[in-house]
Amino acid sequence: MLERIEIENLGSIQKTGLSLSPLTVLLGSNASGKTTVMRGIELFATLRNHPLQDVKYAGYSLTGTRWPQIIHGGDTEKCLTLRGFVQPDSTQPDYEMRLGIDWEQVRSSIVAQPGSEQKAKPQILNEQLRDQNGRRLSTDTEIQAFRLHDQPLSLSRPRQFSITWMLSQLGRIPPFSEETTGLLEYLESFGTARYFRPNSSSMLAFNRKNDVLPNGSGFVAALATLQNRESERFEAIEQNLHNLFPHIRRIRFDIGSEGKIQYLIFETQRSTRPIPASLEADGVLTTLFLLWAGATTPPHGTLLIDDPEAALHPHLMGKRVEFLRSLANGEFTGHPLRVVVATQSVDFVRWVEPSEIRVVEYSGETGTLVHSIPENEALRTLIDKFQANVGDLWYSGAIGGVPGSGA
Repeated sequence: MLERIEIENLGSIQKTGLSLSPLTVLLGSNASGKTTVMRGIELFATLRNHPLQDVKYAGYSLTGTRWPQIIHGGDTEKCLTLRGFVQPDSTQPDYEMRLGIDWEQVRSSIVAQPGSEQKAKPQILNEQLRDQNGRRLSTDTEIQAFRLHDQPLSLSRPRQFSITWMLSQLGRIPPFSEETTGLLEYLESFGTARYFRPNSSSMLAFNRKNDVLPNGSGFVAALATLQNRESERFEAIEQNLHNLFPHIRRIRFDIGSEGKIQYLIFETQRSTRPIPASLEADGVLTTLFLLWAGATTPPHGTLLIDDPEAALHPHLMGKRVEFLRSLANGEFTGHPLRVVVATQSVDFVRWVEPSEIRVVEYSGETGTLVHSIPENEALRTLIDKFQANVGDLWYSGAIGGVPGSGA
């Protein structure tokens, strides 16, 4: 799983790093860059697992006209750099990618074809992967695990395809070997990442795509698919929802005359008739969404949630934090995950351990920076002797991450 990520030149981030715990809670004032950090983690996974033309950042194509808005400071001469660490305590990245515009190539094209329109699009400029045996693979490296006409395969500069994506595709083509199997398993250890900031109205809306969007659109269809394909996992979601909200008995779907799902409904203890989800509490819907998101995150994956406390009563915050920890520790899914959340709720943070906190601050000189809570005697005394919780310490400004602390 991802242990640490370093990000350079993305949005408000000039250069920062984030070490992950099973549950990582990002704290910071408005516009400090919390969402940018989470989006950066998602982007790192998406670039590894998909062709560049299919990758989006905050809904925008990386190869489109939005690149100047995505890159730090709008400076298109800069390169977006992402480094991932999957081996604990490693001082060197296991994978590094640089993305940007090859201006030398653009100039050469203008010289070769004067008068023609040359579009400057970002591409993968450089990569380096440390494989499961500690060997460094980069563009033009001979890869012994894959052979073509009995010769080691050499990857030319991929530009539109990451090394990890190409190796994953090649590794599924026979003949198979122990080395290729080991390499594929290692690549899978980097995991996937999904970012969500769900709201109940979007959750109940259908989209024409098969995936669930960050705002939750498409969720109902995805939940119905889970019921059809993995009934045991769906029933676990249903049971957990009932445990948190005892009046919810069953999750059902209204099916139209053409056999298509029309909307989500609940069987409850409060009515003899099914209740449309749009009439149920927002807290129930957001909890159901988190249950689904956790249940469908694959092994080694990272789940990224903005505002995990949304629509929840303060007395239930402790249960919400415990549920997120159960996701991270594998108690709910059977396999551990990385769970990263961003919040500004003091009630939520009161239940969080200091070791789970990462403070996010922004200044004009440094951009967005992320740091852990410094361990010091005064802070430990406040927590141990005076029973202070992290939420109160954060609200007081003692650990940073409040308006004015990083400006």
